[in-house]
Amino acid sequence: MITLISSHLDLGQRSILLQYVDAIRLNATSTEAVGLAYGLAGISIALMETATLLGDKKLENEAISLLKSCLINHHVDLSFENGWGGILYATRYLIRTDLLEIDYGEVLGKQEALVAKHIHELSADTHNFKSHVEACSYALLYADQHNASCFQLLTNNFNQLFAHYAERWRKWYAEDKDFIDESELAQWHQLVHLAQQFNYRADATHLAFYQRCVKNHRIKESSLHHLRINCLRGKSIDLKRFIHYTERHALLSSLEDLISLYILSSSSRRELEALLFPLIFDHPEKRVEQLIPLLRQCPLCCLKNGLSRLLLFIVWLYLPEGQHRNVLSHCLI
Repeated sequence: MITLISSHLDLGQRSILLQYVDAIRLNATSTEAVGLAYGLAGISIALMETATLLGDKKLENEAISLLKSCLINHHVDLSFENGWGGILYATRYLIRTDLLEIDYGEVLGKQEALVAKHIHELSADTHNFKSHVEACSYALLYADQHNASCFQLLTNNFNQLFAHYAERWRKWYAEDKDFIDESELAQWHQLVHLAQQFNYRADATHLAFYQRCVKNHRIKESSLHHLRINCLRGKSIDLKRFIHYTERHALLSSLEDLISLYILSSSSRRELEALLFPLIFDHPEKRVEQLIPLLRQCPLCCLKNGLSRLLLFIVWLYLPEGQHRNVLSHCLI
């Protein structure tokens, strides 16, 4: 393990990190889930990153122990959030950032093959919309293109899904509807988020009618979704407006979205810091309960929207610019 910038952290910064580590330790003992989003695989990433930042060998061993408990588990779930897909990602993440040294193919080759087979099966069901979306849920795992066949399958799935939505937006625009079903809009937001994680570039024609609906105020587009759409178009255009006050309530109920927006929009960081930093850095030992509204619908210590994500964000703040920080950014957006 390489110690990064622990010498650059003052006692206050180290104390803040360790207080969140203690809160995660306390809650992780009762965590039976092994997946990335809600279980031990996600927690292991957060603890390993923190251990490396602090040069804490004991914490590093704890993180490795958590990951090992995932690798020796005999569960059959292949999903990205709860099963082997996310465990594979957690392992590859730690290898890519030089935080873990193992022979990936030897240790996890069988599980990788099972996940790849599952993606092939999902992709073969050409008329099942949900199967294509599920296949795309592995976007983070295959964005690094380590498996060329799965990378191409996911690319094809994204192409088909965006073509499907392009037609939906065209019809909706032509019919001059005044509203769209909220559940369908939520599915669209999910697809755009997965595509961004995959570094997918959408054809301009696939977004044209959606953007017309936004321009005509028939769809209300959040700041975060606006930035994600820009990413799909290959444009790094930052926000040119303040975050509307009506968005703040939604952001303050989702740590995941708040962190994503902070990383993606450098122009909004000062505005977001005023909302987030007092909760994070002012006496965190007394603040965990105040953070609970941000950690909704998740176990307290999980990576999806819990303390592990918060801890990784603090590590991200302290990391210097470079490849390691870029990989962490990709995990958090």
